Amino acid sequence: CPGTAPRPAPPPGLPLLIAIGSRDPVTLAQVAALPGIPHVAAPNGALPGPLPVAPVTVVQMTPGPAPVPPRQAAAQFAAGLARQVAAAPPAMLLVTGGETADAILSGLGAGLLVPEGELAPGLPAMRLLDGPTDLRLATKSGGFGAPGLLAGIVAAAV
Repeated sequence: CPGTAPRPAPPPGLPLLIAIGSRDPVTLAQVAALPGIPHVAAPNGALPGPLPVAPVTVVQMTPGPAPVPPRQAAAQFAAGLARQVAAAPPAMLLVTGGETADAILSGLGAGLLVPEGELAPGLPAMRLLDGPTDLRLATKSGGFGAPGLLAGIVAAAV
């Protein structure tokens, strides 16, 4: 309803998988503020294999040896994440970058989402009604949020 404050979403829970598709400096600063959390590089969107088993994992799209179009990298990233989510579903998948989120939702075969509220102001959380069973998803625009935003979400998950 217009004029009403968004409701807070339930905490993300563990395991939390954070997929970084954005290369915006704002997101890169937020990722840099996540010390001690396993980071997995995905050159041109290619995941190197199964992700480590950890309470919180960050997988980040990075430039590869040869440039590829952003849509191709996003599609490859989405396909790898869809396989990972199917094999080891996280309690929540947090995705940064609009193109990345769109590609991941397509890769998961997801189309119906139910809003749960916000993990933080401007960071919506939702539950997928189709695609992987009981997957919760949060999305963050690449250029959005203070440097400690992701660290605050991780702290709320543990």
